[in-house]
Amino acid sequence: MTVESSGVEYLQGSHGWGKEFRPIHFGDDTEAYKMLPGETLPDIDALRKEPGNELDVVNWDMLAGDCLLHHGMTVHGAPGNASATQRRRAYATRWTGDDVVYAPREGQARITIDEPTCGVGEPINCAVFPRLWPR
Repeated sequence: MTVESSGVEYLQGSHGWGKEFRPIHFGDDTEAYKMLPGETLPDIDALRKEPGNELDVVNWDMLAGDCLLHHGMTVHGAPGNASATQRRRAYATRWTGDDVVYAPREGQARITIDEPTCGVGEPINCAVFPRLWPR
């Protein structure tokens, strides 16, 4: 997949801004996640068009089997696939440290199909959140 065919873009260094942004719903509904903590994400497309605004946007061409990893707080996104001839397929996973606990947020989209068997505040160590690399 080439960048021109709607690859994911990242705002380089945004994970270090010390800000938490609410996600934007796929339908550009900025209010879909208003109950979550954090700031409303600025309109990145509008900022890009402002003269003199130097957003450090990075992206990469991807081939089948390639993998991208990024910090969970990195501002990232992609437009819809505008290509009529090339499919865009992706598979997203989330990786954590062994000190992470289960802390669901009201209104947040589910990231699993099944309900976790670990309780709120407990380490995420159950079938829904498998430990893949034990020490």
